[in-house]
Amino acid sequence: MPWVSVDKIPVSISSEDFWRGVAVWNKVPHVVNRRLACSEALFNEQMQNDIYGSNLKAAIQEAKHSCPLIEGKWEDVLLLLRNMEYSFPHPEEGRQPSDVNIFLKKLVPKNPEHHAPNLELEIHDCGVDTAIYAILFQSMTNAHISPPIPYKLSLVSNGRSSFLELSVFKKVEIEVKNDTLGLSNADKSVEWLKVTLLPKFCKWAATPLNASIGSLKLVPVASYGVLYQSLKNKHAAKLMDLWPESTDPQKFIHEDLGIAAYLLLLWEQERHEKGLKEKQSFVDIGCGNGLLVYILTEEGHPGLGVDVRSRRIWDIYPPTTTLKVCTINPSEKSPFPAMDWLIGNHSDELTPWIPVMAAMIPGSRYFVLPCCPYDFFGRYGRKNPGKSIYQEYLEFIQKNVSEHLCKFVTITDRLRIPSTKRVCIIGSQRVEESECEAYGDTTPHDFLIQSLGFKLSPTISPVQGDANSKGQALFIPRPAQERVRNCTKVDPNVIAQVVSLVAAELLAGQKEAHTYEEGWDCGRTVSLGALAKVIPPHFLEKLKRECGGLQTLLKNNHFIFKVASGLVGFRKPTLREHLKKDSLGKRKHSAGKEIKSNWKSRLCWFNVYHPNGCPLLDAQCSYIHEK
Repeated sequence: MPWVSVDKIPVSISSEDFWRGVAVWNKVPHVVNRRLACSEALFNEQMQNDIYGSNLKAAIQEAKHSCPLIEGKWEDVLLLLRNMEYSFPHPEEGRQPSDVNIFLKKLVPKNPEHHAPNLELEIHDCGVDTAIYAILFQSMTNAHISPPIPYKLSLVSNGRSSFLELSVFKKVEIEVKNDTLGLSNADKSVEWLKVTLLPKFCKWAATPLNASIGSLKLVPVASYGVLYQSLKNKHAAKLMDLWPESTDPQKFIHEDLGIAAYLLLLWEQERHEKGLKEKQSFVDIGCGNGLLVYILTEEGHPGLGVDVRSRRIWDIYPPTTTLKVCTINPSEKSPFPAMDWLIGNHSDELTPWIPVMAAMIPGSRYFVLPCCPYDFFGRYGRKNPGKSIYQEYLEFIQKNVSEHLCKFVTITDRLRIPSTKRVCIIGSQRVEESECEAYGDTTPHDFLIQSLGFKLSPTISPVQGDANSKGQALFIPRPAQERVRNCTKVDPNVIAQVVSLVAAELLAGQKEAHTYEEGWDCGRTVSLGALAKVIPPHFLEKLKRECGGLQTLLKNNHFIFKVASGLVGFRKPTLREHLKKDSLGKRKHSAGKEIKSNWKSRLCWFNVYHPNGCPLLDAQCSYIHEK
């Protein structure tokens, strides 16, 4: 047989479930195949009364107008079908040709510099629950965008049980050895199909992926891939080398490159639709490190970024990147001029105010990427336990604030960025444009109350926002210097006493209840609740005031304690080579930049306080042993 079974997974799914999984694989192939940006359907031809393929040929000829890549590929499609020894069912076989659908898709690469676009032939044989996939072009460099060998997924039943079967087309050079395939250059693809695609497909069929939202709906995906790669080549390496922040640049650089590519394409389409010649202006509210402002400005869009405090990276940007330190308080006049677009990229407490500010500027639009949930005067209060707080907050910003209050026409889209919060809300235009001049003497707070008709809730409490003398809620701006509140600023004497009390409790009790490793007393494990009872209440109160508690303090002292599933025990010192300095006496994180080493940076607690001392020699221990 030309088709060789590679793997089978037992499943409990119906034929309908199988084709639902096929539909997901067709719709969002990029979630599994990381080389793909997307796939574009060129045509779908049902093989009804088309045994000899005349309708298929006509469909290919028609599709060439929308995709030049398909020009002259009729013969290639027929050749591929013949090479796979595939023949359409004949009515005399008891099946109808209409059971078979032929698809031709364009595979769009995520990185056009590494992979070329390709055409994929897809055959849905509904009569036997089989989907066949095969690419038309073979890469000369083995840089394939999709598996280079034909493969098929089938739902197979023997009457008692069902299997999801993966098969590949056996070429002449393929040999079966010990139930494995010697596939030369294709073996990695077969392994990928077995290990990655097949289990994922089973999951889709059993519990289909919610792909209704999709991603990059408003911009052409192929253009996005090209532009993103261009921005990455232009900016990423330079920024990685110069990154002065303590944060890992990998996430922030690639996230802002993705947002910038999306906005640039969105704005390009807007200029084309509205006949605009000038590039749109913008203000990034709560711009943080200012990277998005830098990229958009470098691409020719006039704009600025504002934030409550500066960052070290601001100093490396050229003078053309305008960044301003100021506190944005909706109860005061806005500190920036009227702009075409207002941007809120994880703008936290200012997120609901951005549509209001945009509504104040005739013709202004906005883009927000919500993250932490805030309403107008404080933390957003969850109202529907049946939804996630994130989903509920997105609906609050889009429906309640933007559409109902501010009268914007809005749409949501999902970005392709390294973040769990990647759904953006875009207000493209207002249904009812404001007649007032841009800002003028009106504050966003007054505009919200007077022009938009927002009614303050009588239940607003100081937890949600402070109130003025008239009882109206007030927005509390973020301070320029945020206090660190994670138990790291607790009085060192309090920390030392709490650590001593916890350690004494772990070493207390019968020795038979202790565990020992190589003769070293590991003590016993005690629940957090029991430990809290031995800590003086005024100490616990001090910890809680620092937005933490006993568990936070113990985790901060992870070199002494380990906390898991509500239980606390000693963390026995072990030889950890990865903490040693390299030949240059330094360590580096994933971006290659030097980071501070913990090697010999403090006294070894176990050497000083544990009854058995430290189980390591001074030369082996990460911490200092007193002589």
